[in-house]
Amino acid sequence: MKKVWLLAIWLILAGCSSHRVGGYLLRDSTGKIEPVGKITEAIGVEKIQLPEYLKQNHIVFENEKGQLIEYTDARWAVHLPESLTDRLITSLQQSLETPQIYLYPWETHEALPLLLKLTISRFIAGPHYLTLRARWQIYDTRTKETKSFLYRTRLPMPEKYRAADIVEAMNRAYQKLEKQIARSILNYFYKNKKETKK
Repeated sequence: MKKVWLLAIWLILAGCSSHRVGGYLLRDSTGKIEPVGKITEAIGVEKIQLPEYLKQNHIVFENEKGQLIEYTDARWAVHLPESLTDRLITSLQQSLETPQIYLYPWETHEALPLLLKLTISRFIAGPHYLTLRARWQIYDTRTKETKSFLYRTRLPMPEKYRAADIVEAMNRAYQKLEKQIARSILNYFYKNKKETKK
């Protein structure tokens, strides 16, 4: 009888664990990235710099008093600095139609023509909006020139939102940022190409 009870308990626990909900991922919900143009130069992408609250395991939001609140039952599946960097590299490879976009400096020790550094200063849902503020730099290793860009977007949030709503809004906001970065690289590339021909 004791063995039967132990077997029943084991089956219950196994069943519960098989249906356990994992953490959230920030990934492109559309699954398709439209090209904005094609470049032929290699680019090194440094690991993205994020606020401290985005380096934590739990998903956070900002209340009306400006306090950061954690969802105790909602976690990120992977560390955001690494996952957002990987996602940006994949997005740029597709939108710029080139495989020559690398994590820098770990994936390559070669001298790359262009380096990209992205810093996100704010990326959080508040009482009414999700806000994303970012700054990125394109550094030309040949001319030692640095071009800087600023970006800000706000997306409306439901009156009573959940962690899943935050993740969905963050996905859309980050996708818009990826497109802006790709366009800035493309414009910089063609501008330099024209100046070289002069």
